[in-house]
Amino acid sequence: MASHNLFPCLLPLLATLLTQAFAADFMYPFNCSATIKTCDASLYHINKGLQLEQVASFYNVNITQISPIFRGDEQDYFVSVPCSCQDINGTIAYFYDASYLVQQNDTFRNVSDLIYSGQAWNDGDEEGRFITGNLVPMHLLCGCVDSESQVVGTYTVQQNDTISDIASRLSSTVSGILSLNSALIQDPSFLVVGWVLFVPMKQIDNGAPAPSPSPYMN
Repeated sequence: MASHNLFPCLLPLLATLLTQAFAADFMYPFNCSATIKTCDASLYHINKGLQLEQVASFYNVNITQISPIFRGDEQDYFVSVPCSCQDINGTIAYFYDASYLVQQNDTFRNVSDLIYSGQAWNDGDEEGRFITGNLVPMHLLCGCVDSESQVVGTYTVQQNDTISDIASRLSSTVSGILSLNSALIQDPSFLVVGWVLFVPMKQIDNGAPAPSPSPYMN
């Protein structure tokens, strides 16, 4: 009898786990503005062991477009890219395209997760084009806002993240993050690892996001 009584108690937990499993795949592209066609944006690259030269190559940028950012004791990177309004198979939104040469045993999902921090948009036929030797565009989500003092960063939620922590680390605000991600964040206290967020960040004079302080600085 006791085992039967446990089942109703497990239902909320199972529902939560299923919600998280599906929600982790959710990403919403940043809708284009009627007045802004292009802008400078930043993509947050989660450092999984790539050398700086490799990061630059995969994102098709110069090393000077890459800035370090600290997450606790870990050093990740911001990649500055030109963001533009595009029509990707019927989805009109802001993207940055990086060309990727498909290697043996690659899948779109693995490449997106391991190299592009899960920020690549699947237009519905990506796996069909992921053939060894093909040069394929990776449509990376980015965003533009009508503000000279802000740049939009594309950020992938990581373990133990909270909105306030993200805001502090990326020179943003909780309200700013909520305003750009209302379709995804229904409860400010609930984040799922893998969600792709747009973060309005303060920028310095050269157009790059203001860097987070090193954990080793006083």
